[in-house]
Amino acid sequence: MHPRAGFEGPSRRFAQVKLRQWIPGVGLVVAVLAGVVLRLLPGCGGAYGYDCDQSWMFTHTQAVRASGQIPTLGMSTSLGIPNFPLSVWVFDLPTILFGIDNPIGLARLVEVCSIAAILIFSWFSLKRVNAEEREPWLWAVALASVNPMVVFFQQKIWAQSMVPLPAVLMLICWWRRERFWAAFLWGFLGILTGQVHLSGFFLVAGFISWVLIFDRRHFSWTGWFLGCLIAAIPMIPWLRELLAGGWHFTRAPFKWWRIFELKFWIYWVTEPLGIGLHDDLRKQYVDFLGFPRVGTIRTWLGLGLHVIVSCIGVAILIRALTYWVQNRAACFSTWRGTQPMTLFTLRAAFWGAGLAFTISGIRIARQYLYITFPLTLVWVGWLTLLPPSRYTNRVLLLGLCAAEFLLSVLFFYYYH
Repeated sequence: MHPRAGFEGPSRRFAQVKLRQWIPGVGLVVAVLAGVVLRLLPGCGGAYGYDCDQSWMFTHTQAVRASGQIPTLGMSTSLGIPNFPLSVWVFDLPTILFGIDNPIGLARLVEVCSIAAILIFSWFSLKRVNAEEREPWLWAVALASVNPMVVFFQQKIWAQSMVPLPAVLMLICWWRRERFWAAFLWGFLGILTGQVHLSGFFLVAGFISWVLIFDRRHFSWTGWFLGCLIAAIPMIPWLRELLAGGWHFTRAPFKWWRIFELKFWIYWVTEPLGIGLHDDLRKQYVDFLGFPRVGTIRTWLGLGLHVIVSCIGVAILIRALTYWVQNRAACFSTWRGTQPMTLFTLRAAFWGAGLAFTISGIRIARQYLYITFPLTLVWVGWLTLLPPSRYTNRVLLLGLCAAEFLLSVLFFYYYH
């Protein structure tokens, strides 16, 4: 027998173990790089539907850049009153600082902020989330990188496209909310983000309500209140202008029947699956489903990818419902608990923020849910990885990532 023959078995097994340890990390890096490429493809910036709101924002930034005067009011809303000034400052200040003079440059600003949000989210998932809870977060990083709805909205020159970055920073502070400075920053960022887009206030209201009910003892209320107080200072010029200008609602902002639309939860379920492109494509949606064409023949690849992500979503929900039915006693017993932290946070977003949005009676647009970034994606990861079969669950998530990446590429190709 060869003298080294006795060592071939253990060494091979060791190599296989090392390979299995490396595969998740390599997969995560590939997904993040794919997300960066999807956002920074040549000609991609501003390519997705340069509509009137984006045109207004660009024209506004150029006027501010030329005059050097920072406005005290934002864009007028459909309700007749103006937005908070911070909703335009997020574009005005970088335009002045970096000398942005074209719409593509402004779209690149949004893309860079979205990439920064994904990178910070990746760091948080790897370094701050407990090891036993980490895997759903890492799958969420991959989904956030390639999800067509996320890629699409994180390239538009909209105020709501700028909220994912502060939303991730708020999540980091929320994780250590029992500490003074973490609670201070959570309150500070929450009120500032609400001034960038109104959806931020509903997120704060939902999370604070959840803490009051289930975890009020482990929260630095003093730090949070001081942070909110300081962040409210930029609202003073807006309030003064609003009162002096005699602004008023041109139509009712709240309608009771919207409570029964349940749009928050409909978007919560469909967004992480990449379903919702019809809201932008409208009449062209059927044409997109048949894309690409081979000559005059439709291949219906878009439809096929939608069917795949829908089937995966249904499979995930069925598996989750089966788990809950079989373990309903254990699930109900942990309802009031704050551990695991991931589940507590998902409940605060799903129920707390969801009820705050829904009960308010406001019109909930699809893009309003980007204030919850990246929790809808973590929710999918958490549901999918419920027992018993981890292998099957990971196959579902891998298939979802692959289908969403192809859908993003197809959507980009179709727009061009």
